[in-house]
Amino acid sequence: MNKLKQANLYRSELIPISGKLVERYNKCLKTLGFSETKLTSFFIDGMGWSPDIAEERKTCITLIMVMQIHMGL
Repeated sequence: MNKLKQANLYRSELIPISGKLVERYNKCLKTLGFSETKLTSFFIDGMGWSPDIAEERKTCITLIMVMQIHMGL
C-alpha cells in the first residue's frame, strides 16, 4: 500500500491528521464505544475513512462506517 501511496495511485486525496486532530478522532472513537487508535498521525479521505487505522485494526470498518451503521444509512 505504501508504494501505491508514494506513486499517488491510491487515495490521492488523503488528508494528513496529527496532533489535536488525532485527539479529537480518538475522542469520537471512545464516545462510540471503540478503542482509541495508537497512531500519532494518519490519513483520512473526505468521508473519514483511514487506510492507516484500517490496517492497524485489520478491518476496513472505521469511524465513518460506524456512524453510518448507527444512523441506518
